[in-house]
Amino acid sequence: LQQFGQLPLFLLLWFIVLFMIAMSEIMSNTATAALFIPMLVPIAQGMGLDPAVLVVPAALGASCGLMLP
Repeated sequence: LQQFGQLPLFLLLWFIVLFMIAMSEIMSNTATAALFIPMLVPIAQGMGLDPAVLVVPAALGASCGLMLP
């Protein structure tokens, strides 16, 4: 958790969204969200953030995965 706290929030959100998009290309978007969103909640809490700050972009990234060819 300390490694994530050292990143600027913008870069962390960018990484999360891109990771979720990439994973939803090889998995279903529902499975991607169900697998990775519970991992983001303790990361956000460990950083002192509201969990919605990391969960909402992750959910949006998972739902955008089908946009890529």
